[in-house]
Amino acid sequence: MSHADYIKSITSMNTLAISAITTGEIKRYSKSDIHWVRVKNSHFNNIRFRKGDVYQFEFGKCPIPEMAYEHRGLILGVAGKLLYVLPICSFKAHNREHCNAYHKKDNPSGNDEFFLLKTDGFPFLRHDSILKTNELKTVSIKRALYSHGRIDISGDMYKSIERKAFYKCFPSFSFKYDEQKQDTIKLTEQLEKSSEYIKQLQSEHEDLKQKYKDLQKELRTLKEQSKDTN
Repeated sequence: MSHADYIKSITSMNTLAISAITTGEIKRYSKSDIHWVRVKNSHFNNIRFRKGDVYQFEFGKCPIPEMAYEHRGLILGVAGKLLYVLPICSFKAHNREHCNAYHKKDNPSGNDEFFLLKTDGFPFLRHDSILKTNELKTVSIKRALYSHGRIDISGDMYKSIERKAFYKCFPSFSFKYDEQKQDTIKLTEQLEKSSEYIKQLQSEHEDLKQKYKDLQKELRTLKEQSKDTN
């Protein structure tokens, strides 16, 4: 393709894009393209990404309902140069789904596809935000722009997020996992009961052995007394 053909294609694409996106979206759209051009052939950075890190990501141009453009994201896993990320967006009071988002204290029966992150629990947030537990993304580390902070992976909050994401993204596997977990609990209980029963039998066995020894001793004493009497 010649330069002229390329420019013609880009012009046609931009014409279509302008008619498809809002005025406020144009800047984000162009930033996404510029980021892609800058990082496409660039060297990988040496940043050490970890589970629990919250970064600003350029997710790129994505169709609804995927999270698109620049947003924060929580890293759930690292696989070489790929990151497993849950996107985070700003809380919108006019959005019904956001208003019904799950929160352990404020709304424990809420829709757990949306996890409410409140500023009082996360210092790196400037405003309340929504984490999407049902939209696990696999992205290149080149999409990471800068760090916001970190959620302690040993805390209940992170464990709850990870568990909900697991169930939302892998429902059939999660169902089998729960079944096996229940089976394991039952088997463990049965094993504990069997162990207690075995201990009881061993105790009774020791008692019987002692009684047997006592009877043998008593029998010998009786035999000796019988001999003396005769």
